[in-house]
Amino acid sequence: MQIENYDEQHKGGSIVAVFDLTIPALGFTCRRWKLIRNKKGGLFVTSPSFSVDDGSGEKTWQKYVEVSESRSREFQKAVLEALKPFLKEEVTF
Repeated sequence: MQIENYDEQHKGGSIVAVFDLTIPALGFTCRRWKLIRNKKGGLFVTSPSFSVDDGSGEKTWQKYVEVSESRSREFQKAVLEALKPFLKEEVTF
């Protein structure tokens, strides 16, 4: 797994960075993934998303790419490991 086009975002918001995620063995690239800081200070990654009106005028967000619940922790760990060279802080899993 490789990280490309890493773009650190302005400080203060929950989005830490936007990047492309490439899996060379599959010839597979996912663009515009986000590294997010949660309210407790931890980091997680999420795929690009789009908003949908839920029928009552509220927006809900849907991911373009979903990782199954059973693989999510493993996937998060792999992506965060690939992001380590770009981060200025220690990442724990």
